[in-house]
Amino acid sequence: MGSDFTHEEILKMNKIVRQWAYSAKIMMKGRAKGKVSSELRVVNKYSFGLIEATGFKFPRYGIFVEQGVFGGLTKKEAGSRGKLNPKPWFNPVIEKKVPQLGANLAKATG
Repeated sequence: MGSDFTHEEILKMNKIVRQWAYSAKIMMKGRAKGKVSSELRVVNKYSFGLIEATGFKFPRYGIFVEQGVFGGLTKKEAGSRGKLNPKPWFNPVIEKKVPQLGANLAKATG
């Protein structure tokens, strides 16, 4: 089963997704530090030439930085010991940018 979109529509939507992902990555890099920032990559998954999913690849400990968990503690343990120190760099960007992506794609596909 192929796509219901024309080749031109696919190119247009892919461009919107790539631009969105690049913009989100730049915002994340500005918030993240060290290897999390320098190793942050965009990964797109294609189906019939259309980007059907876009994601971000980064070192595993980037999630621990986001949640504020360090030293081998769980989030619950760190919180109960007063050692939870979140440094949100990923979720705030995604929460801000996803509605923009939806609006841009809706406008492009009319």
